[in-house]
Amino acid sequence: MKRAKVPTAGFSLVELMVAMVIGLIVLGAATSLFVDSKKNYVVQDSLARLQENARFAMQKMVRDLRMAGYYGCADDITAITNTLNQSAAGGSYDTSDPIQGSESKSNWYPTASPAVAPPTTMRTGTDAFTVRYLDPGISTTIDSPFMPNTSAALHTPGGSGLAVGDIVFIHDCSAGAIFQITGPSDPNGGTIVHNTGGSTPGNSTKDLGKIFEGDAKISKYYYAMYYIAPSTTAGWSLYRQTVNSAGAQTEELAAGIEDLELLYGEDTTNGDKVPDVYRKASAVGNWDNVVSVRVGLLARTLANTDSGNTTHGAFLDTTTGYDVDGDGANETNFSAAQNDKYERRIFRNTVTLRNRQ
Repeated sequence: MKRAKVPTAGFSLVELMVAMVIGLIVLGAATSLFVDSKKNYVVQDSLARLQENARFAMQKMVRDLRMAGYYGCADDITAITNTLNQSAAGGSYDTSDPIQGSESKSNWYPTASPAVAPPTTMRTGTDAFTVRYLDPGISTTIDSPFMPNTSAALHTPGGSGLAVGDIVFIHDCSAGAIFQITGPSDPNGGTIVHNTGGSTPGNSTKDLGKIFEGDAKISKYYYAMYYIAPSTTAGWSLYRQTVNSAGAQTEELAAGIEDLELLYGEDTTNGDKVPDVYRKASAVGNWDNVVSVRVGLLARTLANTDSGNTTHGAFLDTTTGYDVDGDGANETNFSAAQNDKYERRIFRNTVTLRNRQ
């Protein structure tokens, strides 16, 4: 039986063109959806990293500010012997100034003696600050035999975590002395020597000014400086400079931090430890009356979000500048247009200096 032949025919030119147009429309819609999703992912991921970096930076600064001026039971003593070579140490180890501020790479306020210049890499137009306190996590007590004289070595139980080159503070509740450990090779072994010389800054004298006995404690002296400088990748970052047995150590804490601005809360009236006015470092009338610090950060996304001059809630990419510290005036360092397709956000925190007496 022969099968009937079924007539076959292809698409007409019109049908083919219609099908191609429909396909292109579907492909364009899918491509547009993919591009928009990718752009939204980049924006959200960049904003998440911005917040993470800024919060990490703020956490580090806030902790150090809260600890500024902590000297244990030495808070109330007035007899402090500083054995360090001050010409080399500068004001880094001045226990009378637990906190200092600098504006736009200017000198520190209150002025250190001798003065210490801010880092040369610090960004012009931004602020910096330093803090000083005793690290409660690295300390040890004094064991017998006690010092036969004020220049003798100190004996401890060992296991303190202290090392040769560390700057330490020995104190009881009546007097204290700051010095650099010069030996032996392992101070954890139970003996701490404080001869003259040593690594930078070194001791100018080994006389601690007092014979310290069993009621005394040795704590590691902590010093940190926070400032803005060029990032190791691109843009700007928040840096922290500390001092340990190996000397000054600088670390890049958080990338994308473009500005650091500080206002210092001063108790100007009745001594109730409540700030009556917030001022820049150079305008503080009496640093003994500074009881709090307002910290402002301007953080920028690390990736170009290609979002133009739009806003995402509190996220700003503005052409009008930024009031980072909240004093009602835009920072001069950022008065120029910032319409560079990066998102920015301002972070602020007010910290009470709870160890100020």
